[in-house]
Amino acid sequence: MKKMVLTLGVIIEILVLYDSKTIILLMLNDTEILVLQTIRMRLKGKEALSYLKVNGKDITLQHYYKIKGQLDATKLKRLHEIGQYGFEDQHLERIDNLELVQELLWKNYWKVHLNKPDTALRILREIREIQPYLSAYYEATKHVIEKEYDEGHINISSLGTVSTR
Repeated sequence: MKKMVLTLGVIIEILVLYDSKTIILLMLNDTEILVLQTIRMRLKGKEALSYLKVNGKDITLQHYYKIKGQLDATKLKRLHEIGQYGFEDQHLERIDNLELVQELLWKNYWKVHLNKPDTALRILREIREIQPYLSAYYEATKHVIEKEYDEGHINISSLGTVSTR
């Protein structure tokens, strides 16, 4: 049995794809999602139609370009919807996922550090690679909190305290 090794980059890409797909599914139908995927993969004309057909959508080239045009015309609307409905949940979910990955890496490190120093070193490198991502999310969180505070939506003095109820 062949073991699959997931690197930090693969894990983060999976998390990003999962998060992005969740938000996109709220706004687009199946055909639009597939057309968007062809755009991301830079498929043109017949290649795009082949991809759509393999994924269960048999449409004409004219219909493909119509959907592609609609997606292009609604870029800002889709960005607004992502910002309005998904940003905070997505942001927190990504922080939680990165922290979980980091925790699991540390657990694996402590299991192997004495018997497999090469594996332990690789795990430490993966942990190190997570740090910039977490720092960026924490910094963005700080800016979101400051913005909310400036707009009067939250009481900053209550952050980090435990309720006394």
